[in-house]
Amino acid sequence: MALAWIYADKVAPLAVAGLIMAIVTPVVVYRFQSKEYVASGGKAPFADLWMLGILMFICGSLITGLVTYGVFQWLRPEFIRTQAELAAQIYESEPSLGMAEAGKILRDVIEQGALPSPIQMVMSLFWFTTFGGSVLSALTAVLARAFGRQRQEP
Repeated sequence: MALAWIYADKVAPLAVAGLIMAIVTPVVVYRFQSKEYVASGGKAPFADLWMLGILMFICGSLITGLVTYGVFQWLRPEFIRTQAELAAQIYESEPSLGMAEAGKILRDVIEQGALPSPIQMVMSLFWFTTFGGSVLSALTAVLARAFGRQRQEP
């Protein structure tokens, strides 16, 4: 998914592919949780299903982080700077004062060389996806228990 978004500026259909993967991810987590609930005979508590989802997101975040770091470090080392410059240009072209000021601040960050390093971006991505996945896993665990009960009944 990360690769799709990193290369979406070069190959536009990858943006759609990344969006589809983002939408399908909760469905996949729900399916695994639901199968676990049914396999346990309807005895798996919420915490077990939630932890299953969290572990899925942690493992996925580790894989994504490794791949993203490799891309940022060796394949597209200019990516962070290019995206920051593009954002600054867009903000500076906005007529509202707040947006233009944000563009100026971002431009100053770029000129001072204070952009985050690839590993800083990857660690931020890791914690964001892990925390977001934890919240999402709680919701899908509730759904898996609710609808898994219906699948249990003959």
